[in-house]
Amino acid sequence: MDEKEKADLLKLFDDGGRAVQDAAKGVAEAVAARAPAPGKWSIIECVEHLAIAEYAMFAQTLAAQPAEAAMVNEHRENAILPYGFDRTRSVPAPEIAKPAGWHTTLDAALRHFLATHERTRRFVESYEGDLRRQVTSHPPLSAVNCYENLLMIAMHPLRHARQIEECKSLLKAGDPPS
Repeated sequence: MDEKEKADLLKLFDDGGRAVQDAAKGVAEAVAARAPAPGKWSIIECVEHLAIAEYAMFAQTLAAQPAEAAMVNEHRENAILPYGFDRTRSVPAPEIAKPAGWHTTLDAALRHFLATHERTRRFVESYEGDLRRQVTSHPPLSAVNCYENLLMIAMHPLRHARQIEECKSLLKAGDPPS
Protein backbone atom coordinates (compact mmCIF):
# COMPACT_ATOMS: atom_id res chain seq x y z
CA MET A 1 0.00 0.00 0.00
CA ASP A 2 1.31 3.42 -0.82
CA GLU A 3 1.45 6.36 1.62
CA LYS A 4 -1.90 7.79 0.47
CA GLU A 5 -3.63 4.43 0.90
CA LYS A 6 -2.07 4.09 4.35
CA ALA A 7 -3.20 7.60 5.32
CA ASP A 8 -6.71 6.92 4.00
CA LEU A 9 -6.88 3.61 5.86
CA LEU A 10 -5.69 5.21 9.10
CA LYS A 11 -8.29 7.97 8.71
CA LEU A 12 -10.96 5.31 8.24
CA PHE A 13 -9.77 3.60 11.45
CA ASP A 14 -9.88 6.91 13.32
CA ASP A 15 -13.32 7.78 11.93
CA GLY A 16 -14.70 4.36 12.88
CA GLY A 17 -13.45 4.47 16.45
CA ARG A 18 -14.74 8.01 16.91
CA ALA A 19 -18.13 7.16 15.32
CA VAL A 20 -18.72 4.30 17.74
CA GLN A 21 -17.74 6.46 20.72
CA ASP A 22 -19.98 9.30 19.51
CA ALA A 23 -22.92 6.95 18.90
CA ALA A 24 -22.55 5.46 22.38
CA LYS A 25 -22.06 8.80 24.14
CA GLY A 26 -24.71 9.55 26.72
CA VAL A 27 -26.48 6.19 26.40
CA ALA A 28 -27.63 5.00 29.80
CA GLU A 29 -26.47 1.52 30.76
CA ALA A 30 -30.07 0.32 31.16
CA VAL A 31 -30.83 1.46 27.61
CA ALA A 32 -27.58 0.01 26.21
CA ALA A 33 -28.46 -3.40 27.62
CA ARG A 34 -31.91 -3.57 26.00
CA ALA A 35 -32.48 -5.06 22.58
CA PRO A 36 -34.57 -2.74 20.37
CA ALA A 37 -36.67 -5.69 19.14
CA PRO A 38 -36.76 -9.46 19.44
CA GLY A 39 -33.84 -11.01 17.59
CA LYS A 40 -31.93 -7.71 17.45
CA TRP A 41 -28.71 -6.89 19.27
CA SER A 42 -28.55 -4.44 22.13
CA ILE A 43 -26.05 -1.58 21.92
CA ILE A 44 -23.71 -3.48 24.26
CA GLU A 45 -23.94 -6.50 21.97
CA CYS A 46 -23.19 -4.34 18.90
CA VAL A 47 -20.04 -2.98 20.52
CA GLU A 48 -19.00 -6.41 21.81
CA HIS A 49 -19.48 -7.80 18.29
CA LEU A 50 -17.14 -5.12 16.95
CA ALA A 51 -14.40 -6.14 19.39
CA ILE A 52 -14.82 -9.86 18.74
CA ALA A 53 -15.03 -9.48 14.95
CA GLU A 54 -12.03 -7.16 14.78
CA TYR A 55 -9.96 -9.47 16.95
CA ALA A 56 -10.78 -12.44 14.68
CA MET A 57 -10.25 -10.53 11.43
CA PHE A 58 -6.96 -9.08 12.64
CA ALA A 59 -5.83 -12.58 13.65
CA GLN A 60 -6.51 -13.60 10.04
CA THR A 61 -4.30 -10.72 8.89
CA LEU A 62 -1.49 -11.88 11.18
CA ALA A 63 -1.88 -15.46 9.90
CA ALA A 64 -1.71 -14.38 6.25
CA GLN A 65 0.43 -16.24 3.77
CA PRO A 66 2.66 -14.52 1.23
CA ALA A 67 1.53 -14.59 -2.37
CA GLU A 68 3.94 -14.85 -5.28
CA ALA A 69 2.31 -11.84 -6.88
CA ALA A 70 0.03 -9.14 -5.58
CA MET A 71 -3.57 -10.31 -5.43
CA VAL A 72 -5.56 -7.33 -6.67
CA ASN A 73 -9.30 -7.25 -7.21
CA GLU A 74 -10.08 -3.58 -7.87
CA HIS A 75 -13.80 -4.24 -8.18
CA ARG A 76 -13.90 -5.85 -4.74
CA GLU A 77 -11.67 -3.17 -3.17
CA ASN A 78 -13.94 -0.44 -4.56
CA ALA A 79 -17.08 -2.26 -3.35
CA ILE A 80 -15.98 -2.84 0.26
CA LEU A 81 -16.84 0.60 1.64
CA PRO A 82 -20.19 1.16 -0.12
CA TYR A 83 -21.31 -2.41 0.60
CA GLY A 84 -20.21 -2.17 4.21
CA PHE A 85 -21.99 1.13 4.83
CA ASP A 86 -25.24 -0.14 3.29
CA ARG A 87 -27.46 -0.92 6.27
CA THR A 88 -30.38 -1.81 3.98
CA ARG A 89 -28.71 -5.19 3.45
CA SER A 90 -28.44 -7.53 6.37
CA VAL A 91 -25.04 -9.16 6.73
CA PRO A 92 -25.29 -12.05 9.18
CA ALA A 93 -22.31 -12.30 11.50
CA PRO A 94 -20.42 -15.57 11.40
CA GLU A 95 -20.69 -17.58 14.62
CA ILE A 96 -17.16 -16.61 15.66
CA ALA A 97 -18.10 -12.90 15.63
CA LYS A 98 -21.44 -13.02 17.43
CA PRO A 99 -21.73 -11.31 20.83
CA ALA A 100 -20.83 -13.74 23.59
CA GLY A 101 -22.17 -11.90 26.64
CA TRP A 102 -18.71 -11.00 27.89
CA HIS A 103 -19.73 -7.47 28.84
CA THR A 104 -22.56 -6.34 31.05
CA THR A 105 -21.81 -2.63 30.67
CA LEU A 106 -21.42 -0.40 27.67
CA ASP A 107 -18.28 1.08 29.18
CA ALA A 108 -16.60 -2.35 29.38
CA ALA A 109 -17.63 -3.23 25.82
CA LEU A 110 -16.32 0.11 24.54
CA ARG A 111 -12.98 -0.31 26.32
CA HIS A 112 -12.62 -3.79 24.80
CA PHE A 113 -13.47 -2.55 21.31
CA LEU A 114 -11.21 0.51 21.52
CA ALA A 115 -8.23 -1.51 22.75
CA THR A 116 -8.68 -4.04 19.95
CA HIS A 117 -9.20 -1.26 17.39
CA GLU A 118 -6.09 0.61 18.52
CA ARG A 119 -3.96 -2.54 18.25
CA THR A 120 -5.07 -3.04 14.64
CA ARG A 121 -4.53 0.65 13.87
CA ARG A 122 -0.96 0.51 15.23
CA PHE A 123 -0.27 -2.45 12.95
CA VAL A 124 -1.43 -0.47 9.91
CA GLU A 125 0.57 2.56 11.01
CA SER A 126 3.81 0.58 11.27
CA TYR A 127 3.35 -1.85 8.36
CA GLU A 128 5.88 -1.33 5.57
CA GLY A 129 5.19 -4.22 3.16
CA ASP A 130 2.70 -4.82 0.37
CA LEU A 131 -0.55 -5.92 1.97
CA ARG A 132 -1.82 -7.09 -1.41
CA ARG A 133 0.94 -9.71 -1.43
CA GLN A 134 -0.40 -11.20 1.80
CA VAL A 135 -3.42 -13.50 1.43
CA THR A 136 -5.78 -14.53 4.17
CA SER A 137 -9.30 -15.87 4.46
CA HIS A 138 -12.53 -14.07 5.20
CA PRO A 139 -15.66 -16.13 5.98
CA PRO A 140 -18.05 -14.94 3.26
CA LEU A 141 -15.40 -14.10 0.64
CA SER A 142 -12.82 -16.87 1.14
CA ALA A 143 -9.40 -15.63 -0.06
CA VAL A 144 -8.75 -11.89 0.28
CA ASN A 145 -5.60 -9.84 0.39
CA CYS A 146 -4.73 -8.17 3.67
CA TYR A 147 -5.39 -4.68 2.33
CA GLU A 148 -8.99 -5.75 1.62
CA ASN A 149 -9.23 -7.39 5.03
CA LEU A 150 -8.01 -4.24 6.78
CA LEU A 151 -10.43 -2.11 4.74
CA MET A 152 -13.26 -4.32 5.99
CA ILE A 153 -12.01 -4.04 9.58
CA ALA A 154 -11.72 -0.25 9.30
CA MET A 155 -15.19 0.33 7.86
CA HIS A 156 -16.96 -2.15 10.14
CA PRO A 157 -17.26 0.26 13.12
CA LEU A 158 -18.84 2.88 10.87
CA ARG A 159 -21.54 0.38 9.89
CA HIS A 160 -22.25 -0.51 13.50
CA ALA A 161 -22.17 3.10 14.69
CA ARG A 162 -25.14 3.55 12.37
CA GLN A 163 -26.73 0.44 13.91
CA ILE A 164 -26.24 1.92 17.38
CA GLU A 165 -27.97 5.12 16.23
CA GLU A 166 -30.84 2.99 14.87
CA CYS A 167 -31.07 1.16 18.21
CA LYS A 168 -31.21 4.45 20.09
CA SER A 169 -34.03 5.69 17.84
CA LEU A 170 -36.02 2.49 18.28
CA LEU A 171 -35.47 2.49 22.01
CA LYS A 172 -36.68 6.11 22.26
CA ALA A 173 -39.78 5.32 20.19
CA GLY A 174 -41.22 2.97 22.74
CA ASP A 175 -40.49 0.56 25.52
CA PRO A 176 -39.20 -2.48 23.64
CA PRO A 177 -38.63 -5.81 25.29
CA SER A 178 -35.25 -6.46 26.82
